[in-house]
Amino acid sequence: MARIESFPPATRTMCLGVSAAVVAAVLSLASAAPAAAVTPAPAWSIHADAMPTYLAPGASGKIELFVTNQGGASTQEAEPYTVTDTLPAGVTVTSVGSSIEQGLGGASPPNPECTFTSSTVSCTGAGALAGENTEGLNITISMEAGLGAGGTATNAAAVTGAGAVVASATDPLTFSPAEPPFGLSDFFAAATDPAGALTAQAGAHPNASTVGFLVNNIRKPSAPEGGSLVPARQPKDVVVDLPPGFVGDPQAAPTCSQETVNTLGRICPAGSVIGTVSISVEGPQWELSNRGAAPTVTPLYNVVPEHGYAAQFAFRYAVATAVMIYVKLVHTRAGYVARVISPTIPPAGDVKGAVVTIFGAPALRDGGATSPTAFFTNPFDCSAPGPNVTIHTDSWQNPAPLPLNADGSTDFSATDFSESQWVNQAAPQPPVTGCERLQFNPTFSFAPEPESRQADEPAGYEADLRVPQNEDPNGLATPPLKTAVVTLPAGVAISPAAADGLVGCQAEGSEGIELESTEPGRCPAKS
Repeated sequence: MARIESFPPATRTMCLGVSAAVVAAVLSLASAAPAAAVTPAPAWSIHADAMPTYLAPGASGKIELFVTNQGGASTQEAEPYTVTDTLPAGVTVTSVGSSIEQGLGGASPPNPECTFTSSTVSCTGAGALAGENTEGLNITISMEAGLGAGGTATNAAAVTGAGAVVASATDPLTFSPAEPPFGLSDFFAAATDPAGALTAQAGAHPNASTVGFLVNNIRKPSAPEGGSLVPARQPKDVVVDLPPGFVGDPQAAPTCSQETVNTLGRICPAGSVIGTVSISVEGPQWELSNRGAAPTVTPLYNVVPEHGYAAQFAFRYAVATAVMIYVKLVHTRAGYVARVISPTIPPAGDVKGAVVTIFGAPALRDGGATSPTAFFTNPFDCSAPGPNVTIHTDSWQNPAPLPLNADGSTDFSATDFSESQWVNQAAPQPPVTGCERLQFNPTFSFAPEPESRQADEPAGYEADLRVPQNEDPNGLATPPLKTAVVTLPAGVAISPAAADGLVGCQAEGSEGIELESTEPGRCPAKS
């Protein structure tokens, strides 16, 4: 018996060769059995950030609370919610302000009413807050540091009520007259299910994926006490590496042309909206990127990618300017990862941070224009330790050296993030679990071609390998093919003489198959 083995990477196609036949392995898109669906429910998310990052004794500053609903359903309108904050000893609350950023669906609920003491704040509101982080509640707590304040203390915040899962957050307050270095005061990442919980199920399709960051900030040199806050150093490039095996499918949503997204007054198709973006700019509060123009939550569009990128997204900043986000598949020590790149952020904007949320099934929000398809899929390796989402950023004041492609563009797939100019930080994610729930039910057929059925004669054979896929947002994806072994029927032999005149394909090089590359192979025609 002849035996053929294949150990391919996790790709969607595979080819085997037997004699002169062309044998194709095809992955079918037939649905596998769905997993038990998680019921959509509201779930709070809260982040607390001190501004400026270092608070000098005797100076004034702010605690900024950013509250969203990360669940898959709106909060209950009839039940009030409450946001509380407890400041540490050494600081005194002087005032409190609140605002709710308008969501994609229209008007937002009214702003909550806030009361405070010298060390506590309580804000109570009512009204449905939309899910998947599409609306944001800002609470700004103005404070003064005592003359004797020093070292580091902890601020604690929480949000409860409105039928949503509670959330809490802590943030360190550093008392120092010094200026902080370039760095990150906050970085968070979460892939959540429809109930707003972190999803660790292998092969599951998250309901939403959110990444946010905030750089160290200072009082604007020309601003009076209590005035504007700006980055300690302006961020130049922001690169985020998603965990190995966490993949996205940009074909889950229609695209908008770059010409349309770059032209003021032109509207991208509703189906191309895949998420939202908010930007923290000069000022004490999170401002969503249209800077007050309705709607204040800026849509994130799926756009036609430029050459060399797996996907490309865009949003409009300050109404008119289109900002591009690129996605590239790169090989790292941890394996292949999706690298999300926001290059050359304009320094004049004094961008302090951003929060990006991508919907797990964008078609559920486009009014039925397209069929719901999962945008994300969790990793499948339950033996690996908890993965990380990792951010890398440099500044305009101390830019990192960047390798270039032949056309002069930056090659972020070959960037060395160990260079001292880069600031790197990881957001740990829960270990992948539940691999025993996955289904892998391939089918295989192998038969001679109709015109090649004469005994003891040269024959071509057709092989058909099918691995049913499940792209239902509520289901579990099929794990990737790892190994394929084909044992030929008794009496079937492979004739090396049939390969006369052919040449072999090298593993790599100018005429190599390049299995470790995302680019097409360059095997010679005679192979």
